Parts: sequence; C-alpha cells; structure tokens
Amino acid sequence: MVEDTGVGMDENTLKALLEDAAPLAKKAHEDTIGTGLGLQLCKSYSKRNKGKFYIESQLGKGTKMIVSLPKTQ
Repeated sequence: MVEDTGVGMDENTLKALLEDAAPLAKKAHEDTIGTGLGLQLCKSYSKRNKGKFYIESQLGKGTKMIVSLPKTQ
C-alpha cells in the first residue's frame, strides 16, 4: 500500500486511470509532475501476476493505492 496526502483525484480521473488506456498527460495543477506511467505499470504488473489493484482517493485529501498479489506455492 502506498498512501499520500496530496491533492487527490476526482471520480473522472480515477475512472480514466483504472481503464486499460494510455497514461494521462494532463495536469490539474501547474506544480504537479507526472503522467501516470508508474500507476499503469503497477496495474499491468498486478494483472499479469493474477493480483488486484485498488485506488482510493478524495479530492483535496490524498490517494491510497493498494496492490494485492497471490501467494506462490
């Protein structure tokens, strides 16, 4: 789990990030850096390893990302 207390995301941004689309390139704030590539990589890694990926976020309060992977035998 990775959690921050940053600017958070609105529902539309969350939905766009959870789709299997290209990384987002828009910035909501001028001082925000990043395109969402790391997030897309985490989703891809989770999916390939039969895991789960969750995002919880509130605008103005931050974001929590959770990666869950199955145990191996």
